Amino acid sequence: MYHAVKDAHLPHRIKVDLHQEAFSFSIDEQRERYLELLDGKLLPVAQS
Repeated sequence: MYHAVKDAHLPHRIKVDLHQEAFSFSIDEQRERYLELLDGKLLPVAQS
């Protein structure tokens, strides 16, 4: 599951707990709300 989350570019939203014996994950609710606010907006990226 960890690799599926990583391959889908979602590790900043979904946290997979690799230290638990059974599969465990959580969703970063604060980050999810922030990303929803940015949905559909372009963000300028500074280049060095």
